[in-house]
Amino acid sequence: MEIEEQKKRVALLNDEVFIKDCLNQNLAKYYPDFVEVQKLELHAYKKHIGKTSAVFVVGYKLDYLDKAGAIKKIKLVATGHSDGSRKMAFAKLNYLYSHGFDSGKYLVTKPLFYLEENLAFVYEASIGHRLFSFFKADEYLNLGKAMNLAATWLKKLHQLETNETFVWPQFSINNVGSSIKNFLPDILEQNLSMGTRVEKILASIKKYETQFDQNLEVCLVYGDYHPENVILTSLEAKQIKMIDFTDVALGDPMVDIGSFLQQLDFMGHRFFSRAKINYEKEYFVTSYFGQKFEEIPLEFFPRINLYQAWVALRSAALLFYMHKDDSVNLLLDEVEKYLALVESGERKINLY
Repeated sequence: MEIEEQKKRVALLNDEVFIKDCLNQNLAKYYPDFVEVQKLELHAYKKHIGKTSAVFVVGYKLDYLDKAGAIKKIKLVATGHSDGSRKMAFAKLNYLYSHGFDSGKYLVTKPLFYLEENLAFVYEASIGHRLFSFFKADEYLNLGKAMNLAATWLKKLHQLETNETFVWPQFSINNVGSSIKNFLPDILEQNLSMGTRVEKILASIKKYETQFDQNLEVCLVYGDYHPENVILTSLEAKQIKMIDFTDVALGDPMVDIGSFLQQLDFMGHRFFSRAKINYEKEYFVTSYFGQKFEEIPLEFFPRINLYQAWVALRSAALLFYMHKDDSVNLLLDEVEKYLALVESGERKINLY
């Protein structure tokens, strides 16, 4: 399929006539009382058509007629990418849903069906809000239950056994993030001194990853764990649900710890004091390990800080393309400080 044709087919996720027909053909397999769609509302959460790709995430709010003649309401979401990556994401989601994440405290979104021609899949919308949406300028905001749920959801994922019938990709910094691959040549071209700095940082990150990989026991990792992928009904919720499974792979479990900590820091600094951010980061780590901070084995800290450095660098790349050079330099400062912690091996996850 040519790129332009792929883009057009992904864009059909936001076409009401196409989607209504698609739902009428498929929903009876998943809702036995389904007869036909009576009303359909579309909401495009993401709608990007670029020169080489198309990415759509579209929500569907629908009323359907059931076999008893009543009207029922459901909410669904479709996600598609012209690069074909959603097919593997759908398979990963199905695996997790069928291996213990379909009920109880720790959940994933319910997968429905894959649309081969549209490079997309449909799943049930999650009831609740992203953890990040609860952030506000309140030093007394109680994030404890949410942090504990987020940490222990991750622990369950990391302990999940895999089988030989499903071939999982391998997580590696060297294989993740085309934005970083483009970032280095682009920044070298626009700002040589900053680019040289990034080049040195990347070399250090890859060196440490290679060093740690020598004795690593891999497990399933989320790959991009952060507060916008965590769904809760409230900060007092007793259940947690995760969305977006594109990056799930076999890798170092500390990548998820480092990713969440750095993004909690990065997203939270506009709302919370430094003291509160530091506290919440340490609480997340102790919740994950089930140990006091000072009792957590020292060997984990360099790996956590390596991935904090990596995710901070990815954030710097994003800001570079937004032409926020001052913010890029500040983040690069933090990347170098995290790498210094990797080198020193200190029992420390906070920079300030």
